[in-house]
Amino acid sequence: DEEDDKGDIETESDCSQTSAYISEENDELTDDNKEFEESEMTNINDDELIQGLRLLHTKVLHSISDIAFNKILDNVNSNLTIYKLKKKINSIVPFEPHRYDTCKNSCIAFTSSYENLASCPICGENRFYDNGKPVNTTFFFLVKERLIIQYKNKERSE
Repeated sequence: DEEDDKGDIETESDCSQTSAYISEENDELTDDNKEFEESEMTNINDDELIQGLRLLHTKVLHSISDIAFNKILDNVNSNLTIYKLKKKINSIVPFEPHRYDTCKNSCIAFTSSYENLASCPICGENRFYDNGKPVNTTFFFLVKERLIIQYKNKERSE
Protein backbone atom coordinates (compact mmCIF):
# COMPACT_ATOMS: atom_id res chain seq x y z
CA ASP A 1 0.00 0.00 0.00
CA GLU A 2 1.49 3.36 -1.04
CA GLU A 3 0.29 5.11 2.13
CA ASP A 4 2.18 2.54 4.22
CA ASP A 5 5.27 2.95 2.04
CA LYS A 6 5.35 6.71 2.69
CA GLY A 7 6.12 5.97 6.30
CA ASP A 8 9.22 4.08 5.18
CA ILE A 9 11.02 7.19 3.93
CA GLU A 10 14.58 7.39 5.13
CA THR A 11 16.83 10.42 5.35
CA GLU A 12 18.04 12.05 2.14
CA SER A 13 21.16 10.59 0.57
CA ASP A 14 23.36 11.56 -2.33
CA CYS A 15 22.30 8.40 -4.11
CA SER A 16 18.60 9.26 -3.94
CA GLN A 17 19.34 12.76 -5.22
CA THR A 18 21.23 11.36 -8.18
CA SER A 19 18.55 8.77 -8.91
CA ALA A 20 15.86 11.39 -8.69
CA TYR A 21 17.69 13.66 -11.07
CA ILE A 22 17.81 10.89 -13.61
CA SER A 23 14.03 10.63 -13.69
CA GLU A 24 13.28 14.36 -13.87
CA GLU A 25 11.99 15.77 -17.11
CA ASN A 26 14.65 17.83 -18.79
CA ASP A 27 14.00 20.73 -21.15
CA GLU A 28 17.66 21.19 -22.03
CA LEU A 29 17.91 18.14 -24.30
CA THR A 30 19.12 18.90 -27.80
CA ASP A 31 17.41 17.72 -30.96
CA ASP A 32 20.30 15.30 -31.56
CA ASN A 33 19.68 13.68 -28.19
CA LYS A 34 15.94 13.41 -28.82
CA GLU A 35 16.74 11.34 -31.90
CA PHE A 36 18.80 8.92 -29.82
CA GLU A 37 17.85 5.37 -30.73
CA GLU A 38 17.51 2.49 -28.29
CA SER A 39 20.20 0.53 -30.14
CA GLU A 40 22.79 3.15 -29.20
CA MET A 41 22.31 2.30 -25.52
CA THR A 42 24.09 -0.99 -26.08
CA ASN A 43 27.13 0.98 -27.29
CA ILE A 44 27.72 2.27 -23.75
CA ASN A 45 30.25 -0.15 -22.28
CA ASP A 46 30.60 -0.84 -18.55
CA ASP A 47 33.64 1.41 -18.11
CA GLU A 48 31.88 4.32 -19.80
CA LEU A 49 28.78 3.74 -17.70
CA ILE A 50 30.79 3.69 -14.46
CA GLN A 51 32.65 6.86 -15.46
CA GLY A 52 29.37 8.48 -16.48
CA LEU A 53 27.71 7.57 -13.18
CA ARG A 54 30.59 9.05 -11.20
CA LEU A 55 30.42 12.25 -13.21
CA LEU A 56 26.63 12.34 -12.90
CA HIS A 57 26.92 12.00 -9.13
CA THR A 58 29.36 14.94 -9.07
CA LYS A 59 27.01 16.91 -11.34
CA VAL A 60 24.13 16.49 -8.90
CA LEU A 61 26.22 17.24 -5.80
CA HIS A 62 27.51 20.49 -7.29
CA SER A 63 24.36 21.59 -9.19
CA ILE A 64 26.07 21.58 -12.59
CA SER A 65 23.66 22.39 -15.43
CA ASP A 66 22.94 19.82 -18.13
CA ILE A 67 24.51 22.07 -20.75
CA ALA A 68 27.73 22.39 -18.73
CA PHE A 69 27.73 18.65 -17.99
CA ASN A 70 27.40 17.77 -21.67
CA LYS A 71 30.23 20.21 -22.45
CA ILE A 72 32.45 18.50 -19.85
CA LEU A 73 31.66 15.12 -21.41
CA ASP A 74 32.47 16.53 -24.83
CA ASN A 75 35.76 18.00 -23.56
CA VAL A 76 36.90 14.63 -22.24
CA ASN A 77 36.05 13.05 -25.62
CA SER A 78 33.24 10.93 -24.21
CA ASN A 79 30.50 9.67 -26.50
CA LEU A 80 28.10 9.97 -23.54
CA THR A 81 25.52 12.69 -23.01
CA ILE A 82 23.20 13.35 -20.10
CA TYR A 83 20.35 12.00 -22.20
CA LYS A 84 22.16 8.74 -23.02
CA LEU A 85 23.09 8.24 -19.37
CA LYS A 86 19.51 8.78 -18.21
CA LYS A 87 18.14 6.39 -20.84
CA LYS A 88 20.68 3.71 -19.93
CA ILE A 89 20.05 4.04 -16.20
CA ASN A 90 16.27 4.02 -16.65
CA SER A 91 16.64 0.80 -18.67
CA ILE A 92 18.53 -0.79 -15.76
CA VAL A 93 16.49 0.57 -12.83
CA PRO A 94 12.80 0.42 -13.76
CA PHE A 95 11.57 2.43 -10.77
CA GLU A 96 10.78 6.12 -10.60
CA PRO A 97 11.61 7.98 -7.40
CA HIS A 98 8.77 9.71 -5.57
CA ARG A 99 8.97 13.44 -4.92
CA TYR A 100 8.01 14.77 -1.50
CA ASP A 101 8.01 18.22 0.01
CA THR A 102 10.49 18.32 2.88
CA CYS A 103 11.42 20.84 5.54
CA LYS A 104 14.06 23.37 4.53
CA ASN A 105 16.17 22.07 7.42
CA SER A 106 15.45 18.40 6.60
CA CYS A 107 13.50 17.89 9.84
CA ILE A 108 10.60 16.04 8.20
CA ALA A 109 9.01 14.97 4.94
CA PHE A 110 5.48 16.32 4.58
CA THR A 111 3.83 12.88 4.31
CA SER A 112 1.30 10.90 6.33
CA SER A 113 0.24 12.96 9.35
CA TYR A 114 2.31 15.94 8.11
CA GLU A 115 1.00 16.10 4.54
CA ASN A 116 -1.49 18.92 5.20
CA LEU A 117 0.83 21.13 7.26
CA ALA A 118 1.99 24.52 5.96
CA SER A 119 5.05 24.66 8.22
CA CYS A 120 7.44 22.27 9.95
CA PRO A 121 6.20 21.21 13.41
CA ILE A 122 9.81 20.93 14.61
CA CYS A 123 11.54 24.13 13.46
CA GLY A 124 8.59 26.23 12.25
CA GLU A 125 9.98 26.88 8.73
CA ASN A 126 7.38 27.45 6.01
CA ARG A 127 6.68 24.59 3.66
CA PHE A 128 5.88 26.86 0.70
CA TYR A 129 7.16 30.08 -0.81
CA ASP A 130 4.66 32.92 -1.28
CA ASN A 131 4.09 31.73 -4.86
CA GLY A 132 2.88 28.33 -3.58
CA LYS A 133 5.93 26.33 -4.63
CA PRO A 134 7.53 24.07 -2.01
CA VAL A 135 10.65 25.46 -0.34
CA ASN A 136 12.38 22.07 -0.51
CA THR A 137 11.64 18.80 -2.25
CA THR A 138 13.41 15.49 -1.95
CA PHE A 139 13.18 12.34 -4.01
CA PHE A 140 12.95 8.89 -2.48
CA PHE A 141 12.67 5.32 -3.67
CA LEU A 142 10.17 3.37 -1.64
CA VAL A 143 11.71 0.74 0.63
CA LYS A 144 9.88 -1.96 -1.32
CA GLU A 145 11.55 -0.79 -4.55
CA ARG A 146 14.97 -0.64 -2.88
CA LEU A 147 14.57 -4.22 -1.69
CA ILE A 148 13.54 -5.39 -5.15
CA ILE A 149 16.66 -3.78 -6.62
CA GLN A 150 18.91 -5.32 -3.97
CA TYR A 151 17.48 -8.82 -4.23
CA LYS A 152 17.75 -8.85 -8.02
CA ASN A 153 21.51 -8.71 -7.48
CA LYS A 154 22.60 -12.35 -6.94
CA GLU A 155 25.55 -11.41 -4.71
CA ARG A 156 23.44 -9.25 -2.39
CA SER A 157 20.54 -11.67 -2.22
CA GLU A 158 22.65 -14.50 -0.78
